Amino acid sequence: MIGPSKPFFLLYLAYSLSCIGDRLWNFAILLILGRLGGMRLVAITQFAKSLTGIFLTSWVGHWMDHHNRRVSALLTLAISNASIAAIAGLFYVCISVKSKNEEHSAFDVENMAYLMCLVMATLCSAISRCSSLGQRIVYTKDWVVVMTRCAESTSLSSHNSVMFTISHGTSIIAPLVTGFIFTRNGQRMACVILGLWNIVSWILEHQLLSYIYSLVPELAHKRKNSIDLANKSEEKELEFLIDGREAKEKSEHIWTRVWSIYSRQPVFHVSIGYSLLFMTVLSLGGISISYGKSQHVPEDILGLFRSAGSVIGLCGVGAYKFLETKLWRDRKLGLLGLILNNLCLWACVVSVFLPGSPFDLAGYVASINFKSFFDVVNKYVMRVQDTNVSASVFTPTTPAAVLLNQTALSEHHELSPSIVTFFIGILTSRLGLVLTDLSILQIMQESIVENERGTVFGVQSALCQFFSVMKDVLCIIFPDPRSFGVLIFLSMIFRSYSMVNYCVYLYKTRNLKNLTLEPETVQNSSKETAEQE
Repeated sequence: MIGPSKPFFLLYLAYSLSCIGDRLWNFAILLILGRLGGMRLVAITQFAKSLTGIFLTSWVGHWMDHHNRRVSALLTLAISNASIAAIAGLFYVCISVKSKNEEHSAFDVENMAYLMCLVMATLCSAISRCSSLGQRIVYTKDWVVVMTRCAESTSLSSHNSVMFTISHGTSIIAPLVTGFIFTRNGQRMACVILGLWNIVSWILEHQLLSYIYSLVPELAHKRKNSIDLANKSEEKELEFLIDGREAKEKSEHIWTRVWSIYSRQPVFHVSIGYSLLFMTVLSLGGISISYGKSQHVPEDILGLFRSAGSVIGLCGVGAYKFLETKLWRDRKLGLLGLILNNLCLWACVVSVFLPGSPFDLAGYVASINFKSFFDVVNKYVMRVQDTNVSASVFTPTTPAAVLLNQTALSEHHELSPSIVTFFIGILTSRLGLVLTDLSILQIMQESIVENERGTVFGVQSALCQFFSVMKDVLCIIFPDPRSFGVLIFLSMIFRSYSMVNYCVYLYKTRNLKNLTLEPETVQNSSKETAEQE
């Protein structure tokens, strides 16, 4: 078996460093926020990050399309790692203040410093999210496509699989490493260790990306189109049409311009369908982890669930490689993945009605008491100690109200059939989700013109953040475990609508054998494309 070439090996190494830093901190921040404010603070932080992503990610992608690849990559890298280092320092202060047990006035100096650091950490998290998404575009949406085109002996699907394997491989290791660091050193020292790691990683990635850029001269150039035209007259005609379209777009507002670029793509419905998948609590993210903690699942078991999900994801990568090369094409694989994903997630719906489920919508509605909302703010934001305050905004008269009670969570409880079925459904659904991810990624990589790639993927990321915000808003409004079943039902509705959008794409492109815009595959259809323009 022939190993990867030097540029690809360095790209894999740089991407590994990026993923390790992201995964370590993403799991660490859940544990820290869980201590500082429970599921509500997790949701508020994710809401702020997603809201920022909606307005900035598409602009970041559009900016990257119009600037040098090296500058774009290094700038997003610097902002991402510097933000995480700053967050680590701010959380160190928050934990230090929170760890003091004496009572304080809501507006004393320490509490105001705590609140200020918490707000600044949330803002830095939002900035880090946008720059991290920019990095993801650099690694997995742009550079790998250009480098694959230069290395004619390799296929894009194989490199996508390697990148996906790196992402999921680090997802297996990172939660375990993070848990070990927190258990061995405590949360404050863990912040110091992770902050220092991001600075070291920043330096290493900077050197690697600069070296890759020097090894692959094609990265210094961006094509206005990816079609290899038959003669000079056709090339000039197409360039005239493209230049005219760009001149018209420059007169429009930037948000109108980026949406216009996005909506005219042949993969529009695929991208919309993929974005709908983010309106879900049926993942191994912060909301489901906090829900698991509210059901007395120990932190080590939650870390094991996340690692197991990544292992299943790696199995999905292997399944994709086998099916893509032997039996199926990307378009059919995407549909197969969505079907498998939806079937497995029905176990989560079943879990709502199993023994041990906290679902009690009638009791939840009857117990609503918004007066206690301000008590929650005092306890978790202003740090006023009150043993009578519940971790929920609802009256603490039922067992479900002790949402993230630290004493209860420190004890080991027998896991209920409901919570076990819930996580089994999420874990098994990972196989179909990976097939869908890889299929849609390659479809979009091969279908989007090179100098619009950042814009399109940026808008898609913004849409993903929009639906993620919708999920976070619902969780902020309904944070009680008794209402979590409603969020599960809504997640399945959006999953089903995602499949509908994918089927619309398949129907509209049923007569097209290949949507790729790479020159080696579309030379014969270049004249038709020019006429359509």
